[in-house]
Amino acid sequence: MTYRRLPRVLVAALALAFALGGCSLTQGLYGVSLPGSVGGPVRVVAYFDNVSDLVPQSSVKVADVTVGTVEKITLAKVTDPSGQPRWAAKVVMQIQKSAHLPSNTVAILQQTSLLGEKFVELGPPAGVPPAAGFLSPTGPDGAITIQYGNTTSYPDIEAVFGALSFLLNGGGLGQLETIDYELSQALTGREASVRDLLHQLNVLLGGLNTQKSEIVRALNATEALSSQLEAQRQTIATALDELGPGLKVLADERDQLVGLLSSLSNLGVVATRVINASQAATTADFADLKPIVARIAAAGSSLPRSLDLLLDYPFPLDSVAAIPGDYTALYATVLVSPQTCAVLMLPINVCPTALASRQGGTTGRGATGNGSPLLPTVSPLVPTQTGPVAAGEQALERLLGVVGTP
Repeated sequence: MTYRRLPRVLVAALALAFALGGCSLTQGLYGVSLPGSVGGPVRVVAYFDNVSDLVPQSSVKVADVTVGTVEKITLAKVTDPSGQPRWAAKVVMQIQKSAHLPSNTVAILQQTSLLGEKFVELGPPAGVPPAAGFLSPTGPDGAITIQYGNTTSYPDIEAVFGALSFLLNGGGLGQLETIDYELSQALTGREASVRDLLHQLNVLLGGLNTQKSEIVRALNATEALSSQLEAQRQTIATALDELGPGLKVLADERDQLVGLLSSLSNLGVVATRVINASQAATTADFADLKPIVARIAAAGSSLPRSLDLLLDYPFPLDSVAAIPGDYTALYATVLVSPQTCAVLMLPINVCPTALASRQGGTTGRGATGNGSPLLPTVSPLVPTQTGPVAAGEQALERLLGVVGTP
């Protein structure tokens, strides 16, 4: 009887100890280290959106090697990557000090098997090599913190079965028969049209794929134009605001603008009539101008060179060589008539022509009745000038106050 009552006494004693110590069943069991669990002096804090059935004393692994355990799980308020505050599960872990975590470490909530226990995997993201450097403590208690955006979890079996149940029960799977029937009714008798439509869609999509680079370039150009319009938004708004008064002025002057356009129409009709009537005369004028233009073209560079004198009048550029100092060297050839020589009484060597008598006396050598010497009379070598030359000589003689003998 004594041995049979011993187990009952031990159970009652343990229950009394738990009650007196103020420890709940959950806290007491989670506070006991599991056989084979590994503790450590380094504390790591990670924030998850959902930890499902992860419990304290769960394993923490690095490269599938257990390096620590989950210490506790609490609810905390965090800020997501978009800057919005939200609630998340704060998982505090203890890992070995020798487990150096690279700087791109993330925390992933995984499951050992389909129905196995949950554990936390620490390491770089999938398909990404470890980054240089290691995570260092950032928390006030010396803990390494993995932010909310750097944690994730794989879907567990409960979530998969729940989604499958929703699909089979209320996801519209039973309506596939109705959809198939209605689609068959819509396509019956229209197979050729549907086939042609699919062919045209194939051609269209092929053309769009061929012009993909051009479409991208057009979209980039549209984006650049939109950026420029955005930069000039204030200017465009001002222009639109001032466009209203301008349109009002045009509306007020509508009658005058209509009259102006009507007058321009009448002017066009009259101008057309004038051009048609003067076509022959205009053509003849251009035909008459053709020889003149041909002569000007034949002159070549002679005409512009002859106009150089107008730019340096009255001293041509060639006259610089004739002015060696403070005087001007001049060589001139003067042609005069015998009458002018007689009037000016030029020497015989200057005017190699016969000198006529100033007053029409006896020709030859001798003296006149009043004792004046007679001028020799010789047939002139230069014929008597008539026309403009003679008129010029007479003007010279009148300027000198002497009238020569004709």
